[in-house]
Amino acid sequence: MTGPSAGELRSRLSFPQRSVKSGPGNHRRIITSVVGITQILAWGSSYYLLAVLAAPISADTGWPLPWVVGGQTVGLLVAGAISPQVGKLIDCYGGRPVLAVSVVVLALGLLVLASAPNLAIYVAAWVMLGLGMGPGSTMPPLRRSAGISGVRLGRRSPR
Repeated sequence: MTGPSAGELRSRLSFPQRSVKSGPGNHRRIITSVVGITQILAWGSSYYLLAVLAAPISADTGWPLPWVVGGQTVGLLVAGAISPQVGKLIDCYGGRPVLAVSVVVLALGLLVLASAPNLAIYVAAWVMLGLGMGPGSTMPPLRRSAGISGVRLGRRSPR
């Protein structure tokens, strides 16, 4: 005795059909994905860059390793110093334009960093990277952009 065929089973079962629409749901997914990819690239090309490249940079250039790693410290100090202004920019313009500008600044800083002929320009590149890290690798732009995806990250005002 044999059971029903796969085709008969499928015809008996009713599965909801998902239609692909170009409504706001897809727009949210796209923006959320772009913000996520941007964050991965921003963190990987700034905060975690020297975890992989500090020793090779020092070996190739002859610069002392503490100075190579110190460049990132300069960038982090710049990122921290501009954070209050970043918050004001996000309040005025929203998270998306601030993130967009930070990506451009990070890219320019990485170009200068990659072509730095001496230690002074290398540190200056980290200053540029810090200007990009401040707005691009922090939570406020994500908090504002998360509203697009419908994710609730918390309250902005007390109860």
